[in-house]
Amino acid sequence: ANTRVSTVLNKVEQTMKTAVARYRRAWSAVKTLSVVLGKPNWEVELPELRPVDIRGMAEGETGQSEGTPTLSWIWKTRGVAGLGEDGEAVLSEGLRIEWCKSRARANRWGEDSEVELLQEEMRHVADFLSWHAGWWEEQVNRRAALAAPEQEGIQGYVKRQAALRRAMRDRFQGIW
Repeated sequence: ANTRVSTVLNKVEQTMKTAVARYRRAWSAVKTLSVVLGKPNWEVELPELRPVDIRGMAEGETGQSEGTPTLSWIWKTRGVAGLGEDGEAVLSEGLRIEWCKSRARANRWGEDSEVELLQEEMRHVADFLSWHAGWWEEQVNRRAALAAPEQEGIQGYVKRQAALRRAMRDRFQGIW
């Protein structure tokens, strides 16, 4: 299966590279001919293809978050986009697909599985704090050869640490 996927991806990558090279050759030719033909504004309709422009419809520019990608001009050109009633470029099919994907991602945020996962993580934190409090209490008799005042100090410290862990656990459980 991985070999098949790899083969398909390589084919898509090669097709894309071929299309990019073909567009750039055509663009260079039009640039040269535009001077001879006296057509100075042709670059508005056919801009130069930069590496940053070559990306999928769902991919934004570098640094953009997933929810706010900016479409590359290649998706808005004639042949890719249709023309709307007001003359505005309209991305019908591709844009509908991307909208559906975005909506599905947004809906997944509210799914119960994420809530259940969060509740399970909170339970783990509470269990850990209970365990850690017990661990501190087990440390009270580790140094039996100490003088009474020092043993009393260690016991106080151990009880304080255990009480802090239980207080954190109780506070978290109260908030959750």
